[in-house]
Amino acid sequence: MRLYEEYLSRHQINDVPMVHHALNSCIFFKLKDINLWAELVNQSSIQTYKPLYGIFQVRWIQSDHHPGHYEASIYNQIHDGYAQDKILNTCQIANLKWHEYENFMQIYTKKFKKFELIKGQNETFLAGWEMFVGAFDGWFAKQGGDIKYMLFQSLDEDVPVNFRMEYASEILRKISHFHTSVMRSWKNEVFQKIQNYSEWLVKLIEKDEKELLPCKD
Repeated sequence: MRLYEEYLSRHQINDVPMVHHALNSCIFFKLKDINLWAELVNQSSIQTYKPLYGIFQVRWIQSDHHPGHYEASIYNQIHDGYAQDKILNTCQIANLKWHEYENFMQIYTKKFKKFELIKGQNETFLAGWEMFVGAFDGWFAKQGGDIKYMLFQSLDEDVPVNFRMEYASEILRKISHFHTSVMRSWKNEVFQKIQNYSEWLVKLIEKDEKELLPCKD
């Protein structure tokens, strides 16, 4: 625990937005207008297909021979990308030295105020699931009726979140037994990012600029 974290914890201050120096942080977001991709990345990196969901990820890259750095990237699913053995398109936004990181985060994350942030673990899971289904659209179309029924239920926004998650989890259970390569794509490309969902990053984006605090060790 860093000094500022210890201070805030001791004084039970838990609603102050700040930039965290985390090893791996992700948020999932939804675009209200697909043309807003231009706000985040070079349009050519999205190709002709402009998805509604995206992922913003910041990772600390450790090096034994050089100073470590932060890497900021935007991901979007590639429609039927499974046929190309690549289900997520990656656009690297920045490589950041330690002293550049906080300023970049406070400036760049303002862009997300125009987007719908996906909040909470369950909602993030379902957003990641929709991205995964889009990347395997053609593959799912070839599956049996039982999987298709559960798939439609898992994507139906009128179905309660807990039931949608149960349907998605049951499909994943079936996939894990009979389609290991598909399951591997889910785990390595999507679920790993879901596990690194960062509430602190959502709070940072939602707070007004005047409320932001820098975090120095």
